[in-house]
Amino acid sequence: MSPSDKSGAPTGQRSGRPPSGKAARSQARERLAAERAAQAAAQRRRDRMLRIGLVALVVLVVIAIGAAVIASRKPSVDTNAANPPGVTATKGYPFGTVQTPVLDVYEDFQCPNCKAFEAANGAQIEALATDGKAKVVYHVISILDSLNGSGDTARSSTRSAAAGGCAQAQGKFLQFHNAIYAAQPKEGVGYTDAALQQIGTTAGVPDQSAFDQCVTSGKYIGFVSQVNAEADQRQVVGTPMFFVNGQQVNTSAAKSWNDVGRIVIQAVDQAK
Repeated sequence: MSPSDKSGAPTGQRSGRPPSGKAARSQARERLAAERAAQAAAQRRRDRMLRIGLVALVVLVVIAIGAAVIASRKPSVDTNAANPPGVTATKGYPFGTVQTPVLDVYEDFQCPNCKAFEAANGAQIEALATDGKAKVVYHVISILDSLNGSGDTARSSTRSAAAGGCAQAQGKFLQFHNAIYAAQPKEGVGYTDAALQQIGTTAGVPDQSAFDQCVTSGKYIGFVSQVNAEADQRQVVGTPMFFVNGQQVNTSAAKSWNDVGRIVIQAVDQAK
Protein backbone atom coordinates (compact mmCIF):
# COMPACT_ATOMS: atom_id res chain seq x y z
CA MET A 1 0.00 0.00 0.00
CA SER A 2 1.24 3.45 -0.81
CA PRO A 3 2.13 5.91 1.93
CA SER A 4 -0.64 8.36 2.75
CA ASP A 5 -0.93 11.88 4.16
CA LYS A 6 -2.85 12.86 7.27
CA SER A 7 -6.14 12.93 5.35
CA GLY A 8 -5.73 9.28 4.51
CA ALA A 9 -5.30 9.83 0.79
CA PRO A 10 -2.30 8.11 -0.80
CA THR A 11 0.67 10.42 -1.21
CA GLY A 12 1.13 11.48 -4.85
CA GLN A 13 -2.53 11.23 -5.80
CA ARG A 14 -3.48 14.71 -4.55
CA SER A 15 -1.20 16.38 -7.18
CA GLY A 16 -2.99 14.47 -9.93
CA ARG A 17 -6.43 15.27 -8.65
CA PRO A 18 -8.36 17.65 -10.96
CA PRO A 19 -8.36 21.26 -9.69
CA SER A 20 -11.54 22.82 -8.46
CA GLY A 21 -13.83 24.57 -10.98
CA LYS A 22 -12.61 28.05 -10.02
CA ALA A 23 -8.95 27.04 -10.20
CA ALA A 24 -9.52 25.29 -13.54
CA ARG A 25 -11.08 28.39 -15.05
CA SER A 26 -8.20 30.53 -13.78
CA GLN A 27 -5.63 28.18 -15.29
CA ALA A 28 -7.52 28.14 -18.60
CA ARG A 29 -7.58 31.91 -18.70
CA GLU A 30 -3.85 32.04 -18.00
CA ARG A 31 -3.13 29.51 -20.76
CA LEU A 32 -5.33 31.44 -23.21
CA ALA A 33 -3.64 34.73 -22.34
CA ALA A 34 -0.21 33.14 -22.76
CA GLU A 35 -1.20 31.67 -26.13
CA ARG A 36 -2.57 35.01 -27.32
CA ALA A 37 0.58 36.83 -26.20
CA ALA A 38 2.73 34.28 -28.03
CA GLN A 39 0.60 34.63 -31.19
CA ALA A 40 0.78 38.45 -31.00
CA ALA A 41 4.55 38.35 -30.58
CA ALA A 42 4.86 36.00 -33.54
CA GLN A 43 2.67 38.28 -35.66
CA ARG A 44 4.78 41.30 -34.71
CA ARG A 45 7.91 39.43 -35.76
CA ARG A 46 6.29 38.51 -39.09
CA ASP A 47 5.13 42.11 -39.67
CA ARG A 48 8.57 43.45 -38.82
CA MET A 49 10.26 41.06 -41.22
CA LEU A 50 7.73 41.95 -43.92
CA ARG A 51 8.41 45.66 -43.48
CA ILE A 52 12.15 45.09 -43.61
CA GLY A 53 11.71 43.00 -46.74
CA LEU A 54 9.53 45.61 -48.42
CA VAL A 55 11.96 48.42 -47.61
CA ALA A 56 14.83 46.37 -48.96
CA LEU A 57 12.82 45.64 -52.11
CA VAL A 58 12.00 49.30 -52.65
CA VAL A 59 15.66 50.25 -52.21
CA LEU A 60 16.71 47.60 -54.71
CA VAL A 61 14.08 48.74 -57.21
CA VAL A 62 15.16 52.38 -56.89
CA ILE A 63 18.81 51.42 -57.33
CA ALA A 64 17.94 49.25 -60.32
CA ILE A 65 15.87 51.98 -61.97
CA GLY A 66 18.57 54.56 -61.34
CA ALA A 67 21.24 52.28 -62.75
CA ALA A 68 19.07 51.58 -65.80
CA VAL A 69 18.48 55.28 -66.40
CA ILE A 70 22.19 56.03 -66.19
CA ALA A 71 23.18 53.03 -68.28
CA SER A 72 20.64 53.90 -70.98
CA ARG A 73 22.21 57.34 -71.49
CA LYS A 74 25.92 56.57 -71.37
CA PRO A 75 26.44 55.17 -74.90
CA SER A 76 25.12 58.25 -76.73
CA VAL A 77 27.27 61.11 -75.39
CA ASP A 78 28.33 63.48 -78.18
CA THR A 79 31.52 64.97 -76.79
CA ASN A 80 32.05 67.17 -79.87
CA ALA A 81 28.59 68.74 -79.92
CA ALA A 82 28.10 72.50 -80.05
CA ASN A 83 27.20 74.10 -76.72
CA PRO A 84 24.85 77.05 -76.29
CA PRO A 85 26.65 80.26 -75.35
CA GLY A 86 27.23 81.02 -71.69
CA VAL A 87 26.83 77.53 -70.23
CA THR A 88 28.94 76.47 -67.26
CA ALA A 89 31.57 73.73 -67.16
CA THR A 90 28.88 71.54 -65.62
CA LYS A 91 26.65 72.12 -68.69
CA GLY A 92 24.13 74.37 -66.96
CA TYR A 93 22.56 77.77 -67.55
CA PRO A 94 23.80 80.15 -64.81
CA PHE A 95 21.93 83.11 -63.36
CA GLY A 96 22.97 85.54 -60.64
CA THR A 97 25.75 88.00 -59.82
CA VAL A 98 27.41 86.06 -56.98
CA GLN A 99 29.79 83.13 -57.28
CA THR A 100 28.65 81.24 -54.20
CA PRO A 101 26.60 79.53 -52.93
CA VAL A 102 25.71 77.65 -56.10
CA LEU A 103 22.29 76.05 -56.41
CA ASP A 104 22.16 73.45 -59.20
CA VAL A 105 18.65 72.53 -60.35
CA TYR A 106 18.22 69.37 -62.45
CA GLU A 107 14.98 69.12 -64.39
CA ASP A 108 13.25 67.58 -67.41
CA PHE A 109 10.84 69.76 -69.38
CA GLN A 110 8.43 66.79 -69.65
CA CYS A 111 8.48 66.12 -65.90
CA PRO A 112 5.12 66.84 -64.16
CA ASN A 113 6.89 67.10 -60.79
CA CYS A 114 9.20 69.75 -62.21
CA LYS A 115 6.17 71.71 -63.35
CA ALA A 116 4.61 71.38 -59.89
CA PHE A 117 7.81 72.53 -58.21
CA GLU A 118 8.08 75.53 -60.54
CA ALA A 119 4.46 76.51 -59.96
CA ALA A 120 5.03 76.50 -56.20
CA ASN A 121 8.58 77.86 -56.00
CA GLY A 122 9.82 79.17 -59.35
CA ALA A 123 9.64 82.84 -58.40
CA GLN A 124 11.48 82.26 -55.11
CA ILE A 125 14.25 80.30 -56.84
CA GLU A 126 14.70 83.05 -59.43
CA ALA A 127 14.79 85.61 -56.61
CA LEU A 128 17.82 83.86 -55.12
CA ALA A 129 19.70 84.86 -58.27
CA THR A 130 18.26 88.33 -58.79
CA ASP A 131 18.67 89.27 -55.12
CA GLY A 132 22.31 88.18 -55.04
CA LYS A 133 21.71 85.32 -52.62
CA ALA A 134 22.98 82.51 -54.86
CA LYS A 135 24.07 81.54 -58.33
CA VAL A 136 21.25 79.42 -59.72
CA VAL A 137 22.28 76.98 -62.45
CA TYR A 138 19.61 75.13 -64.43
CA HIS A 139 20.49 71.75 -65.96
CA VAL A 140 17.91 70.38 -68.40
CA ILE A 141 18.27 66.62 -68.82
CA SER A 142 16.24 64.06 -70.75
CA ILE A 143 15.06 61.06 -68.74
CA LEU A 144 11.48 60.76 -70.02
CA ASP A 145 12.05 60.19 -73.74
CA SER A 146 10.50 56.74 -73.46
CA LEU A 147 7.08 58.33 -72.89
CA ASN A 148 7.00 59.38 -76.55
CA GLY A 149 8.27 56.69 -78.85
CA SER A 150 7.27 57.76 -82.36
CA GLY A 151 5.85 60.44 -84.58
CA ASP A 152 6.35 64.16 -84.22
CA THR A 153 6.66 63.95 -80.42
CA ALA A 154 9.39 61.26 -80.35
CA ARG A 155 12.29 61.99 -77.96
CA SER A 156 10.27 64.83 -76.55
CA SER A 157 12.46 65.32 -73.48
CA THR A 158 15.62 65.57 -75.58
CA ARG A 159 14.12 67.87 -78.21
CA SER A 160 12.56 70.21 -75.65
CA ALA A 161 15.84 70.39 -73.73
CA ALA A 162 17.64 71.20 -77.00
CA ALA A 163 15.09 73.93 -77.68
CA GLY A 164 16.11 75.43 -74.35
CA GLY A 165 19.59 75.77 -75.83
CA CYS A 166 18.10 77.58 -78.82
CA ALA A 167 16.45 80.04 -76.43
CA GLN A 168 19.74 80.48 -74.53
CA ALA A 169 21.43 81.40 -77.81
CA GLN A 170 19.03 84.35 -78.02
CA GLY A 171 19.32 85.32 -74.35
CA LYS A 172 15.87 83.97 -73.49
CA PHE A 173 16.48 80.72 -71.65
CA LEU A 174 14.79 81.72 -68.41
CA GLN A 175 11.75 83.06 -70.24
CA PHE A 176 11.58 79.85 -72.29
CA HIS A 177 12.06 77.80 -69.11
CA ASN A 178 9.01 79.42 -67.53
CA ALA A 179 6.89 79.36 -70.68
CA ILE A 180 7.49 75.68 -71.42
CA TYR A 181 6.20 74.59 -68.02
CA ALA A 182 3.13 76.76 -68.46
CA ALA A 183 2.51 74.96 -71.78
CA GLN A 184 3.50 71.45 -70.64
CA PRO A 185 1.16 68.84 -72.16
CA LYS A 186 -0.25 65.87 -70.29
CA GLU A 187 2.29 63.23 -69.39
CA GLY A 188 2.97 61.01 -72.38
CA VAL A 189 1.72 63.51 -74.99
CA GLY A 190 4.99 65.32 -75.63
CA TYR A 191 6.05 68.44 -77.55
CA THR A 192 5.96 68.82 -81.31
CA ASP A 193 8.47 71.12 -82.99
CA ALA A 194 5.61 73.49 -83.75
CA ALA A 195 4.67 73.59 -80.06
CA LEU A 196 8.28 74.31 -79.06
CA GLN A 197 8.49 77.08 -81.65
CA GLN A 198 5.31 78.62 -80.28
CA ILE A 199 6.79 78.50 -76.77
CA GLY A 200 9.76 80.41 -78.16
CA THR A 201 7.34 83.05 -79.42
CA THR A 202 5.79 83.25 -75.95
CA ALA A 203 9.26 83.59 -74.44
CA GLY A 204 9.95 86.55 -76.73
CA VAL A 205 12.91 85.26 -78.75
CA PRO A 206 14.11 88.20 -80.85
CA ASP A 207 14.78 86.18 -84.01
CA GLN A 208 11.91 83.78 -84.47
CA SER A 209 13.14 82.44 -87.79
CA ALA A 210 16.56 81.53 -86.36
CA PHE A 211 14.92 79.95 -83.32
CA ASP A 212 12.56 77.87 -85.46
CA GLN A 213 15.43 76.61 -87.60
CA CYS A 214 17.46 75.78 -84.48
CA VAL A 215 14.58 73.71 -83.11
CA THR A 216 13.85 71.77 -86.31
CA SER A 217 17.54 71.04 -86.96
CA GLY A 218 18.10 69.75 -83.42
CA LYS A 219 21.23 71.88 -83.19
CA TYR A 220 21.74 71.30 -79.46
CA ILE A 221 20.63 67.68 -79.17
CA GLY A 222 24.26 66.61 -78.82
CA PHE A 223 24.67 69.14 -76.02
CA VAL A 224 21.77 67.51 -74.15
CA SER A 225 23.70 64.24 -74.17
CA GLN A 226 26.56 66.09 -72.47
CA VAL A 227 24.18 67.45 -69.82
CA ASN A 228 22.95 63.90 -69.22
CA ALA A 229 26.52 62.65 -68.86
CA GLU A 230 27.34 65.37 -66.32
CA ALA A 231 24.17 64.53 -64.40
CA ASP A 232 25.22 60.88 -64.36
CA GLN A 233 28.40 61.88 -62.55
CA ARG A 234 26.24 63.25 -59.75
CA GLN A 235 23.93 60.22 -59.76
CA VAL A 236 20.92 62.25 -60.83
CA VAL A 237 18.23 59.62 -61.42
CA GLY A 238 15.09 61.71 -60.95
CA THR A 239 13.79 65.23 -61.35
CA PRO A 240 13.64 67.75 -59.92
CA MET A 241 16.85 67.31 -57.95
CA PHE A 242 18.90 69.98 -56.19
CA PHE A 243 22.53 70.48 -55.13
CA VAL A 244 24.00 73.31 -53.06
CA ASN A 245 27.74 73.74 -53.49
CA GLY A 246 27.91 70.23 -54.90
CA GLN A 247 25.99 68.52 -52.09
CA GLN A 248 22.60 67.01 -52.84
CA VAL A 249 19.76 68.61 -50.91
CA ASN A 250 17.73 66.01 -49.00
CA THR A 251 14.05 66.84 -49.53
CA SER A 252 12.65 63.51 -48.33
CA ALA A 253 10.97 65.12 -45.31
CA ALA A 254 8.87 67.43 -47.50
CA LYS A 255 5.11 66.92 -47.53
CA SER A 256 4.35 69.39 -50.32
CA TRP A 257 6.11 71.19 -53.14
CA ASN A 258 6.14 74.31 -51.00
CA ASP A 259 8.05 72.27 -48.40
CA VAL A 260 10.56 71.24 -51.05
CA GLY A 261 11.17 74.89 -51.93
CA ARG A 262 11.53 75.83 -48.27
CA ILE A 263 14.11 73.07 -47.71
CA VAL A 264 16.09 74.06 -50.80
CA ILE A 265 16.14 77.76 -49.90
CA GLN A 266 17.10 76.90 -46.32
CA ALA A 267 20.03 74.85 -47.65
CA VAL A 268 21.15 77.87 -49.70
CA ASP A 269 20.90 80.14 -46.65
CA GLN A 270 22.93 77.75 -44.52
CA ALA A 271 25.65 77.54 -47.19
CA LYS A 272 26.42 81.27 -47.10
